[in-house]
Amino acid sequence: VKPLRPPPAHSAAAGRALGRGGGPGVGRGRPAERRGNADRRAELEKVKSDVLKVASHGLRGPLAILKGYVSMLSDGSLALDSPATAKVFTVVTAKLYEVSELVEQMLETARLEDSRLQLHLERQELTGLLAEAAERVRPLAPANHRVELRFDLESVPVLADRDRLLTIVTNLMDNAVKYSPEGGAVEVRLTAADTRALITVQDHGLGIAAADQPRLFTRFGRIVTPGNSHIPGTGLGLYFARELARMHGGDITVLAVGAPEAQE
Repeated sequence: VKPLRPPPAHSAAAGRALGRGGGPGVGRGRPAERRGNADRRAELEKVKSDVLKVASHGLRGPLAILKGYVSMLSDGSLALDSPATAKVFTVVTAKLYEVSELVEQMLETARLEDSRLQLHLERQELTGLLAEAAERVRPLAPANHRVELRFDLESVPVLADRDRLLTIVTNLMDNAVKYSPEGGAVEVRLTAADTRALITVQDHGLGIAAADQPRLFTRFGRIVTPGNSHIPGTGLGLYFARELARMHGGDITVLAVGAPEAQE
């Protein structure tokens, strides 16, 4: 992620490729234009279908767990003053976070595709933002994970949209925790050179096959393997994170090899 440079003039229009199907000109004009409109409408319909599939799949699990615990509290089989209730609330909090993140990702992706997502750029302190992102991820990470921050500099000021930049780095850290189920350290490093800042998030997880890497940052491009099929995900987090990074004039790349080696 390299957010120091101001975004290009056209960056606020990221995601415009899908366009807005329909409008006064549909049905008229040259054959090529009509085919283009039809292709855009077909693509939008596919996006809608994919969103519905992700929503139904991603919400079903967390909502079933929440419904079960609410039912147990309601019928008295789980007492509020029971020692087990504290663990239940930890699970409920994590599942509510999953639901909230899924809904937010879908809404933000819709804004991105419809060219309605705008950045509000202000001077930010990158070290503080990374520390805040780590504090968001740590309570939801299993006990066998450690999120470690390593900064070469005490201060790295950047011009960025604070909330969007938090979304980028939180997604990267959360993804690193999820896909290293055996635990271990998730190392977050920050360096800077000239007008560029470099954030590296490294884990020692499952790894990503070279053939799958081109799909990693595509919309709904979640890579499902026998080793990660039990891990929840939508295929939107990394796609959205990279689009936001590019709107800031930066980018996200991956360097990964098969397990058990490190990836970043």
